[in-house]
Amino acid sequence: MTMHQSNDDTIPSGDQSSAPNAEPPSAPPESKTAVSVMPNEQDLDNQIIMNADHVEQPSVTVTGTSTTAQNYIFEGEIDNDFVDGAASNNLIAKQGHLSDGDEIGAVHVDEQAPQLNRRYYMRPSVLARNARARQERARNRRRQETADAGDNRETQTSQSGRETSTSYDGRSTLVRAISTLFASVWNAENQEGLVSATLVEEGEVFEAKPVGFLERKWKTFAVGMCFFLVLLAVLLSVFIAKEATEGPEKVLTIISSMQPSMQPSSPPSFTPGPTLEIVQTRGHVLCGLPSTIRESDEDLPLDLCRAIAAVLFGSPKKFEAVQVNSANRFQQLHGRSVDLLLSRDTHTVEREVRERTTGVGFTFSSPYYYDGVAYYGSETFVRCAEEEKRFDECDLLRICVTDSTTHYGIIESSFPPDFVAVGSSLGEMAAMLLNGTCNVIATNPSILLKWLKNKKNLDGKFVLGNKTIEKEPLAIVTRKDDREFSDILNWVVQSTFYGAEQELTKDSSLCQNYTNLTSRVSDLNFLNAVYCVGNYGELCEEILHHLGMNNMNDGTGMLYAIPFGELDSEDPDGPGDIMNISASLLNRIGNEKGALNCGVIVPHNFTWNFENSISVTYCRTVAAALFNGDFKRVKLLKFTENDESSFVALNNGTIDVLAGAKIQLKYDFASPLLGGFHFSTHYYHGNQTAGYDLSFSFVSLATREDDALFSSFVNCVVLATMYAEENGIKQKRSKEMPLLSIFGDDHIWAVRDAVGYSGSYDQVYKKQFGQVAEEDRGMNILNERGGPQIHSFPGLSDKR
Repeated sequence: MTMHQSNDDTIPSGDQSSAPNAEPPSAPPESKTAVSVMPNEQDLDNQIIMNADHVEQPSVTVTGTSTTAQNYIFEGEIDNDFVDGAASNNLIAKQGHLSDGDEIGAVHVDEQAPQLNRRYYMRPSVLARNARARQERARNRRRQETADAGDNRETQTSQSGRETSTSYDGRSTLVRAISTLFASVWNAENQEGLVSATLVEEGEVFEAKPVGFLERKWKTFAVGMCFFLVLLAVLLSVFIAKEATEGPEKVLTIISSMQPSMQPSSPPSFTPGPTLEIVQTRGHVLCGLPSTIRESDEDLPLDLCRAIAAVLFGSPKKFEAVQVNSANRFQQLHGRSVDLLLSRDTHTVEREVRERTTGVGFTFSSPYYYDGVAYYGSETFVRCAEEEKRFDECDLLRICVTDSTTHYGIIESSFPPDFVAVGSSLGEMAAMLLNGTCNVIATNPSILLKWLKNKKNLDGKFVLGNKTIEKEPLAIVTRKDDREFSDILNWVVQSTFYGAEQELTKDSSLCQNYTNLTSRVSDLNFLNAVYCVGNYGELCEEILHHLGMNNMNDGTGMLYAIPFGELDSEDPDGPGDIMNISASLLNRIGNEKGALNCGVIVPHNFTWNFENSISVTYCRTVAAALFNGDFKRVKLLKFTENDESSFVALNNGTIDVLAGAKIQLKYDFASPLLGGFHFSTHYYHGNQTAGYDLSFSFVSLATREDDALFSSFVNCVVLATMYAEENGIKQKRSKEMPLLSIFGDDHIWAVRDAVGYSGSYDQVYKKQFGQVAEEDRGMNILNERGGPQIHSFPGLSDKR
């Protein structure tokens, strides 16, 4: 309710005392309570008790001597229990200094009145009630002392109140500040009692609105927060300084623990022991397969899983298909949710050393299928994608590709981001193709053709391109902590190749069902893969004709370099297997030995200069990669062919690398006398024309199997010579080779230094054999034309 006070210049004190008993005027419709305050210059700096009546007493005059009265309008609920200055629920006005002639700072309706905004109104607190109680007692004493004063009693009482208030305000500033703070916190919930002033109509009438606690005390709150942060910083500094006395390493550990780790989490706890033993105890093998494959399907990855079960258990049914996708497959394997991956994974050096989503390296079998990336979609835009054209009729090209795959990296490096759309699966990409989100799909032809068999709605609408971009050797993936199990799966793949070469076919009568399971590798029948499931040709009969590389090789070029992956990218998480670099031979050769000890197997009919032999060249190439191009830091030890002393020397650490080693089953697995060995990509195949017949042997660099990082480094050096050949990089252009960050800072230039010494593969070959016609080099040329690439390693035999 809004009340306008009369404009009389003076209000007699007698009217003030009678105000509480006055007959209230009729209330206007507004639900507001008017409080008339007459400022007194002497009282404005003190706490003044204001009488406020809700409805029955809408206007109450507070004692004052000024000749000008000012009206305030309070909006909101105001307790109506003040009776003759003695009740407990009053309104306290904390007044700032405002003299009679001061401006209120507002001239328009609804405008804030800054001078009045300094006045904060709150409901009574404990401290305020105590203060008023003291004031009341003081007034009572003075009433007794001035009982004979008659009509002057009220004036004296007011004066006593002021003196008491002044005495109260005379306490120390610190005590007053603390009292005010506690009073504010006590009443923080009663925000409806805190108001600010706003002009509501012309004249001197103001509207009071609630003021929030933080709005009223923001300065105190800001100072308090600053003090708290400074105190926290000081305490943290003291804590770190104290820990520094215990060693800098501990300080770094503390600081790093306070930051989110980019490293992958450790795998969950698991039963220790060889994977073969764990799988056989479980009773089935867990195969990680694409989510599009069901156990009833006839599909190459699923058939290989059945072949693995047949070798491990004697039954192709002892497996469980675990669905994985492109985003989580490596995490599933690392976390031991599966024993292996058959999810069409491309073997790259990067993944061999440090796969990005897990931060660890994995082991890959021989490729079971050579695939690539092809385009499928609108004929016009398929041609645009193959030609990498983005203008004229190709400016609307949009390519759909699956994220977290090598396909994405290929497309990303060939097209700007606005030409690429990401899908999670082939099915989703097909839907995006149909709804116009993209007009081309980039994927494996083998997957696409099989998928299209049941998609009659797409017949005739789209075309498959003729060009296959990038090579993708698909392999079985296993964890790196159990090389024996990885080797078993590799020889399962080799057995399917061997069956196709020897024309062995599926024969259930020859499928050996084990009576007793054994964890000894020598007791496993690898040909169960063929007899129980089928040879390689039978497993992928539907897709063999699409890519010529997946046919059996009959003596044509077989040198093939798996992709490097992203070796030269700056990874914020650092190099792969970083915890093992210091313990690896990769580090110890440079820091402790100072030279590479390389054994060389010399064939029995060898007639060339030993220093120029291809195996010696690879020994020196590895040394150049290790020692910043210094190919002379190598000690060569000769071994004769068919003499197992070479593998004994490698096993006991006499030599670090064995060049000229033939890949054979008996050396791949550990025996009572020898540990297992790792063989690099083969760099030479027997050839009668070249003068040294190894009967299709695969010659490579052998390393000990217990140092996976060093084995990967040696393999990378061999691949570097083939990569240089594929990309036309000769010795003088070695700086065009990629940088290697995954083996640590000391070996970033490793493949550049390797090719800087050896040159490309052709240059290595010619150093020993001279100029030989390409047609006479047999298998010792790069398979750049998509010729047959399938051939088994020696060592398997039919035990019938």
